[in-house]
This record gives sequence, structure tokens and C-alpha cells, in this order.
Amino acid sequence: MLYGRGSLLTRRFPAETLGQRIARLRAGRGWTQQQLADRIAASRVAVSHFEMGLAMPSERTVVLLAGLFRIEPHALIADTQYPEAKIDKLPPIAPRYSEVELQLALLERDLIWATRIGPDARRELLRLQMSIAILTLIRKSWIVQLLLGLMLAVFLVSCGSSDSTSRTWKLYKNERFGFEFPCPDRWVESIPPENRDGIAFGDPQSPEVEIRGWGESKRQGAILKRATGRDLQKSPSIPLNFTTLQGVPGNLDAKIGLQSSSLTLTLTQGEVRYYWRGHAPNQKFGDYYRLFNYIASHYRVPAK
Repeated sequence: MLYGRGSLLTRRFPAETLGQRIARLRAGRGWTQQQLADRIAASRVAVSHFEMGLAMPSERTVVLLAGLFRIEPHALIADTQYPEAKIDKLPPIAPRYSEVELQLALLERDLIWATRIGPDARRELLRLQMSIAILTLIRKSWIVQLLLGLMLAVFLVSCGSSDSTSRTWKLYKNERFGFEFPCPDRWVESIPPENRDGIAFGDPQSPEVEIRGWGESKRQGAILKRATGRDLQKSPSIPLNFTTLQGVPGNLDAKIGLQSSSLTLTLTQGEVRYYWRGHAPNQKFGDYYRLFNYIASHYRVPAK
């Protein structure tokens, strides 16, 4: 920018050029020029030219650099001589974490959660997590998933086990789809839906804890498709990581939410897809996990 003072024109230069800023941030992370170049898929010479001011990084490169330095793109080029035409094309934020970093963060969260649940739930979670990790590896060839599963296994396998508690059970059988599952005798049955496709039971001592079973036919899925666009018949196949005591393979999926968690069983038999789910707040999920897994194992569907 030019400024006039009498007949003398002077130019104000930034205190730090973009190249100097890149070099400072790189050195702050202990990276060589080659290591930074590898992270943005560029050559070491290109990084050297950026830092010496011999070349100006593109908008894409600025976004990549900002993400690596954990700052926003506009903060990286602020008060530098970066072209205004390129500044207008920069996004307000940049991705700051790689897929590996994301998976490691999720693993850390799971480990924190695992320390809060009982030993039986940890043992069952080990088996389920290992199954999911191996299936994901086969399906997507993500080595990181297997490594995360093994790391979780090292933590969980050290956990002990305890004897099962005896309970009094009642058996629910669905008249429409014919599936059945056991339920603690004292649990309270909810009002069934008009189409009689399932039922829910709640623990009278903890009303927020619930188990629910239901079925869905392909004909019902066709009606649902017309209403919502969801096609049951063309829905993606689910990985088979669980087998009931009846010998029916299916998928058992544990989902850990911010406030509550659930264990969901999905089975497909003939023209019907069967579901069962146990749901509880996070602070109580460990206490009910073994119960949920027991009911899922004893879930039965009509023989073919």
C-alpha cells in the first residue's frame, strides 16, 4: 500500500511475510521442510520457495497449511501480502484432523467410557468391538481400524469377569411377525402400536431404561418407500457379527451417545427384518449391558 508524505511516496511492508510465518509455524512444530512438504503433497523445493517468498501458495495449499498448523486460513495470511483475489476464495475454516487422528480420539473416548462400566460389560464390548474392527478391515481395508480394535482389546482383556445374576423371566411373543424374546418379569409393558409390529418394556426402577422389539416386512417397506423414499429391499447389507442361540446370524451394534447408549440387534429372515434394542443412559448402560446381551442372544424368529 502506498502512502504520500509531501512529494515522497513510501510503501508499508508487513512485519512478517507469509513465507516467514510458514517457516516460524513449521519450526514451532519441529518439522523439516521435507516433512511439511510430505504433509501437503508438495516438494521440498516448493516449501522452500514459499518460505523465501519466491512463490505464493495456492488457495488449496493455504487451507492445507492452516489445517496442519491448527489455525484458520484467514489467520494464516492475515497482515501479509497474499493477493486479495485469492483471499476471497479462501474458506472460513480448514479441516484440522486426519482420519487417523479422528479414530484415535474416538478410541480415547471409548477407553474413558470403558473405565466406568462393569467387567462383564467390558468383556462383551471387547468381543463386539473386535468383530466390528475385523469386519471393517475386510470390507474397507482400513488397517487403522484393526489396530484400534487391538489396542482396545489390550485394555479390555485385562478386565475380569463376574458371575451372572439370577432373574425371573417372562416371554414375549409377537402375534404378527412371530418373533419372541425374554424380558425381566417385573418390567412394565408399554401400550403396543395399532399395527402390532412390536412392543417395548421399561424397568420400573429406572423408567429411562427400555428394551424394544419389532419387525418390518418387505411389503411394509414398500409402503414406507412411497412415503419416505426409504427402500427396505434395497437397503445396504449389514455386516454379520453376531449369532443368536437359535443359530440365526445377524448384526449386534453398540452405539455410545453423548447422554445415552444402546445395543441393537438386526436379523433378516425371509421377507421380514427383525429388530431388538436395549437403551439406557450412559451412567447406567454398563449395569444393563449384560442383560441386553443376554436378551439379544435369546431372541428367536420363526423357522424358515
